[in-house]
Formats: sequence, C-alpha cells, structure tokens
Amino acid sequence: MSLPGDTMGERLQNFDTSKLSSLNELWEAHKIRNIIAHDASRPVSRQEIDRAIDGYEKALDELDFLD
Repeated sequence: MSLPGDTMGERLQNFDTSKLSSLNELWEAHKIRNIIAHDASRPVSRQEIDRAIDGYEKALDELDFLD
C-alpha cells in the first residue's frame, strides 16, 4: 500500500482513517501480535487471540484482500 514508515506501527499511524473504518481494530490486533512476538513471558488469552483474528479479518476484508 506504500504507506510511509519503517514499522507496521508507523504505517498504521500514517493510515488515512477515512479509508479504513476498522483501523482501531487493526491497531488492537497489531498490539496483540507485538505481545506474542516480543513478550513471550506474557500469556495471551483465547479472547485476545480471537479479537486479534477478528481485527485482522475485518481490516483485510474492508481493504478487499479477502474474498
């Protein structure tokens, strides 16, 4: 999508919120992803995992990356 920024977080900050109504859900999903990737000692609940999956799915669907 050619968004400016070196990290996903920076790219999300630069995303035009008027083009993605699910941006907050995507942010929450990314935060949970960061916990999994960078803080292996912190347990992640099934509810958090489900919320992350739903957030990614909603954003990808809205961006027409899913059929």
